[in-house]
Amino acid sequence: MLCYSMFEKKVNGISHTPKNAQYLGKGVLERDLESRFPDKNTEIIMYCGGGYRSALTCDAAQKMGYTNVKSLQNGYKGMIASDWPME
Repeated sequence: MLCYSMFEKKVNGISHTPKNAQYLGKGVLERDLESRFPDKNTEIIMYCGGGYRSALTCDAAQKMGYTNVKSLQNGYKGMIASDWPME
């Protein structure tokens, strides 16, 4: 499982991130996703502050042929409320 932050960089640096999460901004998803993950069956969980941007990026990834992408419901706020392990 890979967890990707859809926060923009200026927001991403403010908060802690889930362990092993990587940054991939919404603005570069289409440009960078295929080079990072050529296997379109890779499980990718995307998140943002509240779940809206990550839902949009999941839709874009699915249109690119990715079959195992998910948007984390309630985003970062949901992670904090669920005591998700942070770095």
